[in-house]
Amino acid sequence: MGSGSFTQLTEHAMPKPLVVTISHSLGREQAVARLKERIGTARQMLSQYRVAVVKDEWNDDRLDLGLRALGQTVRGTVDVKDDYVRIEVLLPWLLAAFADRVQALVHQKAPALLGHDPKRD
Repeated sequence: MGSGSFTQLTEHAMPKPLVVTISHSLGREQAVARLKERIGTARQMLSQYRVAVVKDEWNDDRLDLGLRALGQTVRGTVDVKDDYVRIEVLLPWLLAAFADRVQALVHQKAPALLGHDPKRD
């Protein structure tokens, strides 16, 4: 196998980052508090899509996540800032095909975890 083939193989095998930002007006501390108290709700939401949370560990204003979906392990982080939350998930190549659907779902569902209901705005 030539070196070009190896490069193509490793490019496809590397995780693809999926990044979503959600604006909020809660301030950093309140946003962290809401996310911490609603982690159970997040687990329930994800289980509807056959995604299991296998790790949720807070380190200051960052949540490190480990997820299982379709037999694949997915790592991610949730960084809480003063006026937005940045969600980054590293999708293995097998799940990268679903990136657009995952991104749309996160945009739709994540604001509810901060107490924002777009239907009531």
